[in-house]
Amino acid sequence: MPDPPPYYLLRPDGTPLSDPVIGKGSSGVVVQRDGTAVKLPLRYCILEGGETEREALEHSSYKSQESIKQEKNVFERLGQCDGVVQYLDISGPGIQMKLMENGSLPNYLRRNTPTTSLLLSWAREMLRGLILIHERRVIVADITARNFLLTGDLSVKFTGFSESAILPLDTDMNTAVAGNGYSIRTDIGLLGAVIYEVITGRRSRFDLFKYQTSEPATVALPPRERLPSTKNILLGEFIDKCWTNGSFEDEFALLSSLDSAILRHSLEADKDIYSRLGSHRTVAASAVLPCLSLDTVILQQKKPDWAQRLTWIREAANAVAYAHSKNVILANVSASNFAVDSNGSLRLYNFSDARTVSENGNLHKYDENGISVKNDVVCYGSLVYYIVTERRPEFSISKRGDLFGPAMKKRLQQDLLFSSWLQDSTTPPEADQVICDVIWNCWTRGKYRAMDSVCRAMSRFDRLHLIMDSISVRLPCLIRQYPLVFAFAIFGSLAFATTWLRPDSPRRVAGFDIFVTEDQAASQITVRVLRLDHP
Repeated sequence: MPDPPPYYLLRPDGTPLSDPVIGKGSSGVVVQRDGTAVKLPLRYCILEGGETEREALEHSSYKSQESIKQEKNVFERLGQCDGVVQYLDISGPGIQMKLMENGSLPNYLRRNTPTTSLLLSWAREMLRGLILIHERRVIVADITARNFLLTGDLSVKFTGFSESAILPLDTDMNTAVAGNGYSIRTDIGLLGAVIYEVITGRRSRFDLFKYQTSEPATVALPPRERLPSTKNILLGEFIDKCWTNGSFEDEFALLSSLDSAILRHSLEADKDIYSRLGSHRTVAASAVLPCLSLDTVILQQKKPDWAQRLTWIREAANAVAYAHSKNVILANVSASNFAVDSNGSLRLYNFSDARTVSENGNLHKYDENGISVKNDVVCYGSLVYYIVTERRPEFSISKRGDLFGPAMKKRLQQDLLFSSWLQDSTTPPEADQVICDVIWNCWTRGKYRAMDSVCRAMSRFDRLHLIMDSISVRLPCLIRQYPLVFAFAIFGSLAFATTWLRPDSPRRVAGFDIFVTEDQAASQITVRVLRLDHP
């Protein structure tokens, strides 16, 4: 095939493209501009070449523009979705996105060897992100290692939606099939291939078009026997499920199996930490297998009530405080570091990043590469934010708990105000202020320095006070929702009272004498209540 003619890329306005190029593919070119990443459609200035070559490049440019349009539509449907690269502006000719500091996943793997805990974290973030994308009724279709980018803290994010399909919002995703046969099953199969490649460093030969059975071209899952063995490799059983039809009920069952695999690995790899922590109600053990992480439970339950969320917030605070009492700094306090046992209680697990301080050492003076007690407090604040809003903070939070300005606190208050928890009519009126104070003081450098301060702050949620507040909020809502039920209840109570309180016969109740006098002429009943010691 002849080499393409010499050319250079142009901006959409026709001027030469001078921005640093981060990446280039058939759907567009990504450049770095003003601290952000901008994906632009391909546009060429051809220096030499015949008519055929020029037509080929012009066709490529046209396809690129169409791909950018489709990707904008997908970003618009996804919104600010956890696990997806955050877009900043899609109104111009391109797509402006948040810059991912560590670049693409393949480029990172060429330069670095990730730890086992990081590989497990990536696998979980990938599947979690895919579930959230599917919830927005989008089939990704093009899931490859190059379409994953890494943030500054090595979190993994989806990108590259030019081939994706947008389905109606009322679509049943478990049975839906998009153009060319793409579905949840094909997305999960492709994801398994990416995880296999990342863990083993080898391609899996997972090809959706190789075994198609109909025309025009329709994708089909490769037969399991045509794919490599996953025996004796990290997450082999999970990858096998991704590639095998009928091996899981739904995506949450697959996520649960991944949670259990991570816990089994943690029990084996983090023996020293488990030994230091000992047997405790806040620490996971093999008895909780199979398990679900708190993150999975929140994704699955969809808007748990305030009482359940408050219980999780308290249990998480107690668990972190207990770890600190054993001179263990967790370094990573997130919803994926807590298992939910059969009673719905939280238990710590996955201590891959944890640090131990000698029993005679001063835990509060330990600070290594930003890992400290205050870092755990900051991360706990982010966990509370997630439990309340069901979103991870979009802004970067320093491990040292940098002080934010008033604008950031106002943004936090708005996020909490519009969260599903605080919009729940059963939530106590003062809950938003208490939670906002807890999160803010965790994030702020000069405020909470230890989990003891957090636990004391949480005591503001006195149980009886909350119950009374909840009743005062909930009762009017129930009356409006079930007026006939309350009308019959009031009528029945009055009927009982008139039967029980017979005229001119006193009744003694809790130290009071109750007299009923009937005035038939006036057609009324008078009730007098007298205290025994004060007639």
